[in-house]
This record gives sequence, structure tokens and C-alpha cells, in this order.
Amino acid sequence: MKAIRYTSILLILFWSPLVFGFSTNISTISRTFDRNEASINEEITVTVTFTNLEASALRGFYYSDHIPQSLTVTTVSVKIDGSMISNYRYESSSAGDVYFGCNSSRWILETPAAFTENNIISSGSTVEIIYSVSSAQEGTYNLDEFSWAGYYAGGSRGSYGHSEDADNKLITFTLACTDADGDGYAVEGDACGPVDCDDGDHTVNPAGTEVCTDGKDNDCDGSQDCVDSECSTDIACANCTDNDGDGYSLEGGVCGPVDCDDTDQLINPIANEICSDQVDNDCDGQSDCNDNNCSSDPVCSSDGGGDSGGGGGGCAVGGHWEGSVFPFLETYGLLMIVALGFSLRRRRVFH
Repeated sequence: MKAIRYTSILLILFWSPLVFGFSTNISTISRTFDRNEASINEEITVTVTFTNLEASALRGFYYSDHIPQSLTVTTVSVKIDGSMISNYRYESSSAGDVYFGCNSSRWILETPAAFTENNIISSGSTVEIIYSVSSAQEGTYNLDEFSWAGYYAGGSRGSYGHSEDADNKLITFTLACTDADGDGYAVEGDACGPVDCDDGDHTVNPAGTEVCTDGKDNDCDGSQDCVDSECSTDIACANCTDNDGDGYSLEGGVCGPVDCDDTDQLINPIANEICSDQVDNDCDGQSDCNDNNCSSDPVCSSDGGGDSGGGGGGCAVGGHWEGSVFPFLETYGLLMIVALGFSLRRRRVFH
């Protein structure tokens, strides 16, 4: 194989960002970056442009870039003279097989020696390879060596080129935590902390309190309203049965005091106890005279009912009569009976 003589090195300055390319013979190649810094998991786009300035076509072209192994490489497009091609081959080597800590990524447009892909780089034609790199962790990375290779003169003359020190590129990935609503929680999660599920509402975040009736996942736990376990004791989420419509239900708990008879609206925890109907009217577990509310009711007094005080009445207490008339009868009743009997006897005798 005939050796290549490097007749010139051309440094090409691109407007944004600063990138230095090189040429072998009279062909040129450059590598540009759309930015130097990105957030973790965001992409930095790399554009490689090769122009064949030789008089003859170039066959078997491939481009190789040595990329730090912790970066993720994604091909965006491969074009010849602006036309997209898809029959190229991408391959990545094992880490460190060329440079320590790097993988060699290669885009192969034609495979020697048959060149069956038929991706000819004609004289004056341009190859554009666009790919992106991203990182899942913070850090600064050096994209160092890149190179190209191919065959001129119908595949009989090999040619290649490689980058120079001026082409080295440092890119940085930083931890960017987006907190648009200023509640202290970001949408990225991971190293930024718990995920803010609504970064447009500062009341919605992982430390929020679930509101059980607003249709939002206020605490960002994946459940909202009554489905959220925090709402299990909320009255808005309780199933309260009130068949008689008295405002009290059978369930109790968050539904309030228990209605002990949900078929009668006069029986509930705030009803008045009726002391003689054999019903627990106020749902306190006691009925009639067993209920403390009946302690002063006449029907529940110790004499069985009535007024035990003086004046009027006529109730017997301990076998004695009380009242304004009955004490007299108790004292003089026997004498009156004897007198009545004597009077009736005399009437029979003198009749």
C-alpha cells in the first residue's frame, strides 16, 4: 500500500462553538458541538462534517470517535450531500481498547473490499454525521481523538486522517433541578429529590396534604382524593348510611355518633329519652328508667309514681294514708263504725 504524504494541515475556525478541524491532503473534516454544557440526561449534539476535495471518489469511508465510556451515544442522522442514508453500520468497541476509559464509536458507510453499501463519496461531496451524547451523572468529560479512513483511486490507495490537540473538547453535565413553582421540589427526581408531580402549582408536591375533594394528587403519591389512604378518615370519603334522614348514620366513626335505629327519625343520639316506652330513644345504650336522663322522671321515682309530698294526692306510703282527709279517718274510723252499727240497731228495735 502506498504511503500517504501529508502535504498540508488546515485549521478551520467555526463560528459557534470554537472548533478546529484538519485536512489530510486536501480533504477536510470538522467536529462541532451545539453547546459545552448540559444538565444530566440532556443531550449535547455533535456534528461531524467531512468534505472530499480530492479529484477521485472515496470508497470504504468510516468515521471513528473515542468517547468516554460513561456517556451514552445516539445517532441522529447520516447524510451524503444532504441525502439521508440508512445502510451504514454503527459499532462500538469495548471500553479502553484504544484509549483508557473510552469506547471507540464507528460509523461505517461502506465495508471493504466489496463496498456493497454503495455509499460513494464523490469528489466534492460532503458527509454529515450527527450524533448526541448524554450522561446520567454529573461530570466533565474530554472528547479527545477522532479520525476517518477510506480508499481513493477505486479502492487502491488508502487514506486517513486524525484529529489534533486543538480538536479536544471538554463538555460538562450538571445537576439541574427544575422548580418552576418554587415549592422546593423538582420535576427531575433522582438526585434532585422526590418528584414534583405538578410544577405549576406550589400546593402540589411530595410534602403536600391531600385534599380529598379537589381532583388533584396533592401529595404526589400517585393517588388522589378518596383513593388516597390519607382520606380514609375524611368525612367526604365516608359511606354514611342515614335511611331515616335524621342526620345520624349507622357506621359511626367519621360519620359521627351511631344511630341505633336508622328506621325511626325520632331515635338518634340527640333525641330525648322517653322513660316509659321501652325504647333507647337517645342511643346511649340504656332505656326507660335505666337511663340517667330519667332519674328525675315521676314514673321512675322510688314510690312507683305520684307525688310523695304533703297536700293533695292520696297515695299510700308504707301502709299509711296521707293527705288532708285520710289521717282523720285513720284516727277516728273505728269509732265511727261502732257508732254507725249502734244507730242501725236502734232503728230496728223501734221501727
